[in-house]
Amino acid sequence: MSSSQPPLKIAVDSGHADTPVWNAKERRQWVATLFLGSMVVFAARTIMPLCAVTVANEFGWDKTDMGLVLGCFFWGYPVFQIVGGYLSDRIGGELVMYRAAAVWSVVTIATPHIAYMYPSKQATVYSMAFLRFLLGLAQGAHYPSLTSLVSSKVERSHKAVVLTTVLAASSAGTVLTGSVGSIILHRFHWSTIFYFFGSLGLIWAIVVRIFSKHSRRKKLVTIPSSSRKDKDDLKKTGGDSYLHGFPIGILCSKAPFWGLFIAHICTGYYFFILLNWIPTYFTEVYPGHKGWVFNVAPWLVAIPSSILSGYLSGQLVKAGCAPGKARKIVFSICITGMVPSLVMIGFTTNYYSALVLIVIAVSSCAARQGAVQVNLQDIVPNHAGSVFGKFHYEILLKSYFSHYAPLGWFSGKLLA
Repeated sequence: MSSSQPPLKIAVDSGHADTPVWNAKERRQWVATLFLGSMVVFAARTIMPLCAVTVANEFGWDKTDMGLVLGCFFWGYPVFQIVGGYLSDRIGGELVMYRAAAVWSVVTIATPHIAYMYPSKQATVYSMAFLRFLLGLAQGAHYPSLTSLVSSKVERSHKAVVLTTVLAASSAGTVLTGSVGSIILHRFHWSTIFYFFGSLGLIWAIVVRIFSKHSRRKKLVTIPSSSRKDKDDLKKTGGDSYLHGFPIGILCSKAPFWGLFIAHICTGYYFFILLNWIPTYFTEVYPGHKGWVFNVAPWLVAIPSSILSGYLSGQLVKAGCAPGKARKIVFSICITGMVPSLVMIGFTTNYYSALVLIVIAVSSCAARQGAVQVNLQDIVPNHAGSVFGKFHYEILLKSYFSHYAPLGWFSGKLLA
């Protein structure tokens, strides 16, 4: 009489990385959803730079205080990179994404309330800096989860365009803050901007929660016994994909990884300066000009720049160019626009010349998406979320804690 146990059937969530890619309809739906979400992420992130001068005037901050508050976002930003990437590869990027969105949305809504809880100037500065830290903490999970989701669900031939289109939302979010936010700031109290974009973030989190619940399927996996072979079969189905080894040792021995490492540090440092100091620069150096122009124009041009960089990168690969070489070509084009424009703006005294140079700088920086960000998908497509998290944690921890937060303080000192 046989004593073998009957086969065990389990349902494995299709959110793991080894699941089928999106079809054309699903890809369009998710690209739109991720674009809108990333746009709100950056809108919430850029509220403080937009109204920094107004807030500073109300609470009596100097440039050093302002630099500290702006820079503290990047103290928290690296922390959840690893956790966000790991959890995204394990349970699905969309699940991590909407939970993180709920947290940073609540922090955004709470910011104006906390600002008025303390009577002293220093207490207000430190409380606002702490909230910026929490905002960075929660938003740190967004892009690792996005990267994991795109890597696992999009065919290689579409990844460059999909990724750069979604990442273009960062510029769209800045445009949203610069346009709608500037109007709100002009007509209402600065706290209204926080309430508005925080509420949008909560709405998006709820929508993604509903959307992901309906789109996630279950697949039935049969396990006849507990043998080693059966465990290997389960791994192939994706039910145990989180146990797959992470090739950090191999990555660290490869020159492309270190090239990507350096590129991220340089472009990230560059982007931080543009994102946080454009509103202050134009408001104080060229007072009297409309805020929505210099807060919107650069980031509006950056949207097609990001998308076109992905298209160019993809077309070069289709034409027979090696992926690595294609990314280098796009990145070289970006650097050609990034470096001279930011150097030249320090020597111009004309508002319109400065505006043109800032537009070139921002659009060139946005075009890096078709090189630096897509290259991550080329190096480790099966561990994109975890690599993005680990990779950015190392970069951001070393870069932001030793440069970014002090840079905010130091930049404030220079402008004081």
